[in-house]
Amino acid sequence: MTGWTEPPDPAVLADWRSGPRWWHVVVALVADPAVLARRAAAVAALGDAAGPTAPQAHVTVWVAGRNPPVGVPDGERLAVGIGGAATFAAAAYLRAAAPAAQDLRAHLARLNPPEDRTAEYVPHITVATYRRRLPLTVARQRLAALAGLPDIPVTAPVRHLVVDCRDPMGGLRRPPRAEDAGFEPARA
Repeated sequence: MTGWTEPPDPAVLADWRSGPRWWHVVVALVADPAVLARRAAAVAALGDAAGPTAPQAHVTVWVAGRNPPVGVPDGERLAVGIGGAATFAAAAYLRAAAPAAQDLRAHLARLNPPEDRTAEYVPHITVATYRRRLPLTVARQRLAALAGLPDIPVTAPVRHLVVDCRDPMGGLRRPPRAEDAGFEPARA
């Protein structure tokens, strides 16, 4: 990890948007008002450093990539504790304690090709990417009042969704079915 936040690289974003249209993921959708309020408070605390925020709060469980995953218990509820704010170099996030997610990941690993992931799995809800570079110490200071908050217990439905790589906000959608003319936005 660097000592600075890292806004999205325009060249990487352009490459992402010119690749496959749909990226398959397994997520636990979180629609709890207290969690959404905590996420909004973290965005406000970051001030002008906060960049885009994904429209649907979620904990990513598995990144399948180009191929649809098999064995997803779609609709099953996952117990998650949503904690305080923290930061990676690329994004601020809310911690997520989700032991059941590890079990689900092990299940998916037995049935699917290796996960399409470049970093170690850390369960979390993304607050926002960074709009500009700033020292990580400053980002942590801005989030400090939200860092040690107790977990908010939620149950979140597990969904196999696709990320729309052409959507600037990376919107989540239901995977296509032959009878669908398009995609519906994901709902918790």
